[in-house]
Amino acid sequence: MLRLHRQVMLRMLAQKGLHHGEAVCLPLLVGNDGIIQRDLAAILHVSRPQVTKIVQALEQKGVVVRRNDEDDQRLTRVYVTEEGRRRELEMRSFWEEYLEQTIGSLSEADRVEFERLLRLLSGRASQLLEEEVQEP
Repeated sequence: MLRLHRQVMLRMLAQKGLHHGEAVCLPLLVGNDGIIQRDLAAILHVSRPQVTKIVQALEQKGVVVRRNDEDDQRLTRVYVTEEGRRRELEMRSFWEEYLEQTIGSLSEADRVEFERLLRLLSGRASQLLEEEVQEP
């Protein structure tokens, strides 16, 4: 089931000339402008090298810039450009359309139940990730 939703989402993104990496990262970056790459990796639950690749791809598209931290030159901060903010607005529009075409077709009762189940699943997934981090 998740595979089907992913395929629909990827197809819809491609039709709009958007990439799934942008869809995931840009909203996070706009909400956390100037975030340290290490912290972004933690939020996304991916490795630091993976975040570096993602940020490099976004930087090549002109949607983010990286700058060394003023206080600690070992840290790199990621800032969203004006183009990035414009693209993030496109992402919001995309997500609204995607949700309307998928979840929006459910009855009110089904949407409430779906939200309840997603909260349960999200809670369990977060718990599993926390346990993984705490293991030696």
